[in-house]
Amino acid sequence: MEFVIRCAEKMDIYSIIEMCLELTVAVEKMGIEYVINDSPDSKAQKEKHYKSAIDSEIHKIVVVEHDKELVGFIEACINEKDFDFGIDKYVYIAYYYIKPGYRDIQMMIRLYNVIQDWARDIGINYICSDVDGVNETSYKLQRKFFGMKSFKIRMFKSIAEGKK
Repeated sequence: MEFVIRCAEKMDIYSIIEMCLELTVAVEKMGIEYVINDSPDSKAQKEKHYKSAIDSEIHKIVVVEHDKELVGFIEACINEKDFDFGIDKYVYIAYYYIKPGYRDIQMMIRLYNVIQDWARDIGINYICSDVDGVNETSYKLQRKFFGMKSFKIRMFKSIAEGKK
C-alpha cells in the first residue's frame, strides 16, 4: 500500500473527529469503560479544539492518506514538566489511530518518527503517551517499535455499588 504522511489541514478536521470516535469505540470494545460522546456539543468542542490545534505551535497533528482518504492520524502536544512526568518538558502523544486494514508497521513507525523528529527539532528530549492496561497491542508497539519504556502505572478500582 502507498501512504502519504503529511501535516493535518483544516479540511481534515471532520475526518479526524470521526477517527477519534472510532478509536473510542475500539478501546471500549477492549473492556475499558469510556463514555462515547458523539453528541453535537461534543463534536463542536472537538471541532473547536482541532481548528486551534492545527495552527498551534505547541501541537502537531499528522495524518495518513491512502488513495486520498484519511486512514490515520497522530496528535501530539508540548507539555511542561508536571505531576505525570516530573523529569522535564515533554511531547505528549494524545491520540494515535490507524484504521483497521491499513495498519502497516513501517508506516506506523514513519508516523511516530514525524513526531519524534518534531520533538528533537524544537529541543525536547522526551516523548510520553498513555496506554490503557488492556491495550496490549499498543503497549507492545510502543515498546518494541518506538523504543518507549514504562514510566508509571496508574492503578484503579471502581468503588461504585455493585462493582468489584
